[in-house]
Amino acid sequence: MQELFHADPVFADWLLQYQARKVRLLLGQNMTLSFDRARQRVAKTLLYLCGQYGRQKEDGIWLTNRFTCSDVAGITNVSRVSVNLIFREWEEAGILTRAHGRCCIRDPEELRRLAEPD
Repeated sequence: MQELFHADPVFADWLLQYQARKVRLLLGQNMTLSFDRARQRVAKTLLYLCGQYGRQKEDGIWLTNRFTCSDVAGITNVSRVSVNLIFREWEEAGILTRAHGRCCIRDPEELRRLAEPD
């Protein structure tokens, strides 16, 4: 690997950029887990999932992959019960809906606001 790194500057540049992105992502996750409240972490996670797996439709942004409360709880380090309560609260507020294991973000602007620090 070291020989390839020294022999191919394009590969070396790509590898360094890739590693830098990984470090930035991990630092961001660490900051989120350290300083954000549960609702902020869940909101940020849903926004991230929208960016990765979301498809815009007439009624909102549908996540193409199925995500359970347990999945989101594991990502955010929040209990499954708390994630479920947050989801229910946001469903009642019209921010999101869930159907057949899929999630639709109906109000992404409100979700962005919830992701902001208090």
